[in-house]
Amino acid sequence: SGTVSILYDSPLKDLRAILVDKENNLFAGAFELQSPGDQAKQMMVQQGGQSPAQNQAGEDSSSGEESPRQGRQDFILRPRPGGRGPSANSEIYFFDRDRFVTRIWRETGEAVMSLGLNSDDRALFVSRKEDNNLFAIDRLGEVALLNSFQEIEVTGFLRDSGRTLICTGNPGKIYEIGTHYRHSGTFTAKVLNAGIPSAWGRLEWEGETPANTRVFFQTRSGNTDYPDTTWSPWSQALRGLPEEKISSPARKNLQWKATLESDDINITPSLAKITVSYLSRNRPPMISPIRLMPQGLYIRKPPLPPDDSDKGQKYPYEVAELMNNKKPGATDNPFQGKKEYQRNLRMVGWNANDANGDELLYNIHYRGIAEKTWRLLALGIDENSYILDTENMADGKYVLKVTAYDSLDNAGERAMFTERISPEFVVDNTPPAVRGLRLDKLNGGKGFEVTFETQDETSNIDRVEYALDSGDWMPIDPEDRITDSREEKYRISLPGISAGEHTVSVQVYDDVFNTVIVRRSVTLP
Repeated sequence: SGTVSILYDSPLKDLRAILVDKENNLFAGAFELQSPGDQAKQMMVQQGGQSPAQNQAGEDSSSGEESPRQGRQDFILRPRPGGRGPSANSEIYFFDRDRFVTRIWRETGEAVMSLGLNSDDRALFVSRKEDNNLFAIDRLGEVALLNSFQEIEVTGFLRDSGRTLICTGNPGKIYEIGTHYRHSGTFTAKVLNAGIPSAWGRLEWEGETPANTRVFFQTRSGNTDYPDTTWSPWSQALRGLPEEKISSPARKNLQWKATLESDDINITPSLAKITVSYLSRNRPPMISPIRLMPQGLYIRKPPLPPDDSDKGQKYPYEVAELMNNKKPGATDNPFQGKKEYQRNLRMVGWNANDANGDELLYNIHYRGIAEKTWRLLALGIDENSYILDTENMADGKYVLKVTAYDSLDNAGERAMFTERISPEFVVDNTPPAVRGLRLDKLNGGKGFEVTFETQDETSNIDRVEYALDSGDWMPIDPEDRITDSREEKYRISLPGISAGEHTVSVQVYDDVFNTVIVRRSVTLP
């Protein structure tokens, strides 16, 4: 009758492929182009292959970020399955014979342009995001890697007399997916970048090995991002047994390859997950230049949450990074927060990081410039800032020493530390002095002249004010008109003052806001 009904209204704009399998089920693929600003951030997962398909090498490099002191790199051998999260760029749907729809795959930043159908009624698609890998997906969303293409584009699929053909571009080729497995296939993983030279531990794997099938691994290591002639040769075969360890030399990068073999072309071994353990050479922490806030200015730290039951809890590297919302071993800006003022306080802050991702603690010492002995202020603090109370310190110049150490994550001789000395700073708790304050009557007795000197033993004079008869404070410039030293001379005439007793108050501030007020009285006829 030509009646049209809607089976499913996809949130994505473009429906590109519909397939019907032998049981009259449907597979459909949809995608939507988004601007870079609309694409959601996501965690990248290194991926590899699952079945013994064509012999292809995936010689690629992972990110160059430094890794933790001790690590376990998991290679998950399938694309991440669909689930909750931000709207994806591509989705694949399965419709059963009752046309009930299930989304079985989704991915951000990917555009699946076409779908194919394998001889076992699994849908085929190519993920360009995963280096032009060919995947098969079943109605439950289980995904397996079949092949990696060297061609730039995979343009389409074709079913012909029970065969599945794949068309590629740049260059143009046609591939056929056979109905049987090969006797042998090799998968070469992406390069594992440990960040710094590391000793390699065990290689463990998960998968299936039916009767008359075998899986073995080989490794090589080097210090360049891409394998070249400077890398070590491929190692002897590993079976993933408990007593086996990776024999490749300690280098920054490691690559492994898996060889899957079968005596029967109708069965195949498979890989689901490979884990490589390694121990990075411990590196000392790094401390940025120490910064001192102006005297009296400090940051009020927010109060800790009442529930600190997980204090000191250790997490795997990836978990710690997510829970703390930062890379382990790195510090936040110490000068963020609400600024407050208290004259006797001095705040010091620094940034620190650890190439191995180790947790850092800090010791704080101080000494006078002319002294040789460091005196302890704080021991084993975990914050990258400290507020020093200078009220009971003698006047003079001082320096601070910050020691960062990683012994929480490194035992015995493996623990390392770094020290850094602050710039000089002044402690001045003594107010300036006012000497020789005189009020001399002007000729005619209709006013007077104020003269005095100021002196500070440690800091420069900052400003001077006077007040007549408890009036408003008014600024005074020194005789040389520049307030820039620890001693200054002042002279000011106050004419036109009425007869009677008058009082002049003088207030002097030094650079760190120590203050003194003196007063004198004079009687005019």
